[in-house]
This record gives sequence, C-alpha cells and structure tokens, in this order.
Amino acid sequence: MEIKSAKARVVLNSRGDPTLEVEINGYSEAAPEGASKGSGEVTYLYPKKAAELFNNALIDFLKTFDITSLEDLKEFENDFESIGGIKRYGGNTLIAIEYAILRAWSNYEGKPIYQFFNKNPKINIRILANVVGGGAHAKGRSTNIQEFLVSPDTDNLPLSIFAASYIHKSYWETDWNYWMINFYLEGMMKVHGQHLLKMKQYLI
Repeated sequence: MEIKSAKARVVLNSRGDPTLEVEINGYSEAAPEGASKGSGEVTYLYPKKAAELFNNALIDFLKTFDITSLEDLKEFENDFESIGGIKRYGGNTLIAIEYAILRAWSNYEGKPIYQFFNKNPKINIRILANVVGGGAHAKGRSTNIQEFLVSPDTDNLPLSIFAASYIHKSYWETDWNYWMINFYLEGMMKVHGQHLLKMKQYLI
C-alpha cells in the first residue's frame, strides 16, 4: 500500500479533551489521550503542536513509504527515529501514524487488522484487567505507574473476573504489598490448581 496522502488534525476524545488524529489515504485514527501522564512515559507533544509539526514536516516523508508487510512498518519506525523520532515529534504522533497506517492498509487489503499479526488466531476470551489505577484516576493514592494490569492464566472466564475483582477490591481495603498478594494467590491456587501460578509470578 503506497502512502499517497497524509494529514493531521486535532479532535476531541470521549472526555472532550483535544488529541491528535492522523489521516492516511483517507483513513484516520487518533492517539489515546490519558487524563494524566506518568513520569516514565515517552515524549508527549500537545495535540495542536503535534498536528502543526506533522503537517509541516512529515507529509512528504510519509509519502516515501509503501507498506506491504510488518517489516515495512518496522522500517518506517527506524526511519522515523532517524529524523528525530518520538523525541522530536512525540510518542502520540507515532502511535497515531501507525494506527492510521494499519487502518488504511486494512482497507487496501480488504481484511481485518488482526490478520496482519496472526492469520489463524485461536479464539480464547482472556481478560486484561486494570486492578490498580495511578495518575489522575487514583483519588489520592497515586503511583508513578499509570496502570497495573493482570491477565489471569486460565480459560475460565468467571474465575478470571473474580480474581481480578478481588485484587482490585483488596487494594482499596488494605495496603498493596507482597504479603497480601501472596496470601490471596496461595489460597486461590489450593482451590484452582496451577491456573493462577503465572499471575502470581507477575504480581510478586
């Protein structure tokens, strides 16, 4: 898929806050815009500045690419880094560009985006649960990490939801520490075998 047109603009997200949207070959995607920024996040440019910089400096650059594989997308990332990358243009600009490229490429090939990554996926429902929130969502109990995510290592969906919900509930009722997590998961594994072993290894 040859990139023939590109432009950027500022749009409003679901909270009414401005964010960057990039359009590639008539198909557009926006960068996620969190309520707060963590200290460890990549360089961020305010949407208006990011859009202006994109429209002034990146359109001709993007038109040099022909995306036919994920290797081409990786080559784009490397070339993007060579002209300043996220330090100059912002991580939000890069993610919006890549989302828009994938959307346009999907339309060009006539197939869903996931098939670029896995042509024959196994259909298993697994949750990815945000059990502890940081930043502006934390209501006074903030951390330097925006979100703590868990994905229980089991195909049992009700068990996954229960485990994630219990950990989330425990955080707000007790101190978030090694002993609480260890005590809870050890008890769960006595009942459910090895399903939660992987989750325990990630958490403690």
